[in-house]
Amino acid sequence: MKLADAAPEIGEILTIAGYPKGEELTLTVGPFVSVVPDELDDAPDLVMQIQAESHHGNSGSPVANADGEIVGVLYASDDVRTSFA
Repeated sequence: MKLADAAPEIGEILTIAGYPKGEELTLTVGPFVSVVPDELDDAPDLVMQIQAESHHGNSGSPVANADGEIVGVLYASDDVRTSFA
């Protein structure tokens, strides 16, 4: 897979491919919302916020744009249909 040359634009639809809960391969889509501070482990990094549901087992999943280029790697989600890459 090719890495994207640029970050996604706000509202751009992204796809998360992974094996949530250790089950079958799924594709989940949702818009890129914004870049936010990483609130895990008090890291100073910025991360992508995506309005797409993900579950345990999706960590490490590729996040791709409409051209199939990788724009990020999923690493966390919350309980309100928000994922972070």
